[in-house]
Amino acid sequence: MGIAELKQLAQIINLIKCKNIKLIFDIDIPNFIDLLEFRPFLIKPNVTELQKIFAHTGIPNFT
Repeated sequence: MGIAELKQLAQIINLIKCKNIKLIFDIDIPNFIDLLEFRPFLIKPNVTELQKIFAHTGIPNFT
């Protein structure tokens, strides 16, 4: 899958949410935090994504 702009993702997510479908995020984008407003059911980060997300909180390397 290619890279989608945040605006495009928001439009798709809104369509899905209107159908009461639970969202599961498996994405790696710089503005990932902005998508949390859509209240996903589950977020599935891999180790590299976890390192990026928590890099500024002082959590040590996961590997």
